[in-house]
Amino acid sequence: MRLPCSSDLPASVRLGLPCLLVLSSLACTGSLPDETGSDTDSNSDTNTTDSDTNVDTGDGLGTIATIPELRAGVVSTGRIATVQGVVVTGVARTGSGVGFGFFVQDPNVTADGGLWVYAKEGAEALSEGDVVDVTGKLREYNQGSGNGTMTQLELNDGVTALGFFEKTGSQEVPAPIAMTTVDLTDLGKAEAVEGMLIQLQDLTVADPSPGFGEWIVDDGVVIDDKLYRFDGVLIEEGTTVGSLTGVLDFAFDAYKVVPRKADDLSDVLAPYIAADQLSPGDVIISEIMYNPDECKDSACEWVEIYNTTGSQVDVGGLQVQDEGTGGYVVPSDTLIPADGYLVIGAGDGITDWTYGFTADLHMGSKPSFKNSGEVVFLKNNFNTLDSSAAYPDGRTAGRSWQLSSNALTSAGSSDASKWCSGDAAIPGTNGTDRGTPGAANVACGAR
Repeated sequence: MRLPCSSDLPASVRLGLPCLLVLSSLACTGSLPDETGSDTDSNSDTNTTDSDTNVDTGDGLGTIATIPELRAGVVSTGRIATVQGVVVTGVARTGSGVGFGFFVQDPNVTADGGLWVYAKEGAEALSEGDVVDVTGKLREYNQGSGNGTMTQLELNDGVTALGFFEKTGSQEVPAPIAMTTVDLTDLGKAEAVEGMLIQLQDLTVADPSPGFGEWIVDDGVVIDDKLYRFDGVLIEEGTTVGSLTGVLDFAFDAYKVVPRKADDLSDVLAPYIAADQLSPGDVIISEIMYNPDECKDSACEWVEIYNTTGSQVDVGGLQVQDEGTGGYVVPSDTLIPADGYLVIGAGDGITDWTYGFTADLHMGSKPSFKNSGEVVFLKNNFNTLDSSAAYPDGRTAGRSWQLSSNALTSAGSSDASKWCSGDAAIPGTNGTDRGTPGAANVACGAR
């Protein structure tokens, strides 16, 4: 088979081979040498006889074999081999978008069916689900200092083009194989799915930043960013992941799971601070509607709590209290995201609640805020986490009492000069009630 030069590439996608580029001992304008069992490369192979059981094609494709056959050693390393009808499961790109390699999988097997293809460039033309034929030099690549290797076909050794790929169709990507983190600590089980799509369930992050864009979950399993950079995904110690799909890679003496896109991670939940672990000022009272005009006080009062921390907090068990009528205990498993809000309304949220927004919780009849003014407290079982400045008597009905956006601290909350009346119309009230429930307050004095 005559190798294509840059001047006569077919319409199908092939890795570019310039006309003057030397491939083994022949120029591109020649043919890829038929394999006869002799050593044609420049390294000192210890095996100089052809142990292939498949027949060399004689057309420049080397030995045509399946991925399981390549992984079983049917073709000697260092030889040219071709796999046909394999499915692209993931494409690796540089920061500038150059596709330097891709994973392929035999869709007909559930073990020993994955392969990494190193291309150097050109793989950006491929997508998940593309069906391809790939010709390249078979290698067991060692990227670390140990004895472990990754089976791959090499299309370019960094200097010289050694092979090409051709897209022949498309199909559904093979379903991931269910594995556990314990499975991946068993080298035999891990090797069987090397280069294949797998899926893990119910993970917890043990180390969010060991380096090189990786993170570590249960049983020391490494999650790597070779195919996807985890943009916008909050990974902290204790973060839980309901499901993670990725290709099982091997690099630097370790198996690593490589997600391909955001959809490969589901139910990612940041760790949280429990209510009784909160310190004063971690959560504060940030807005109070103590004299609504939209509907009666017993149905439409509300209070807003703001999370000042950079982590999610579970406020289940906290008590919201006024000076005299008693308190409300927040239900368990009530989470406020980092820098987020929780709005607790009076009543049951059904009877006489006519606001156009939905409160996160409803506290029944207690506390019941006096229109004449009082302090509102936020407590856990050990501390008073916040006490608001006393809201004043005689304010216009329908105006919330809100903490300035530039004073969202415990000290600011207790300083009456940092509070002011809400001015923005609350949705669904036709302008009668004003405030910003569940949203950022204004800067008092800046209006």
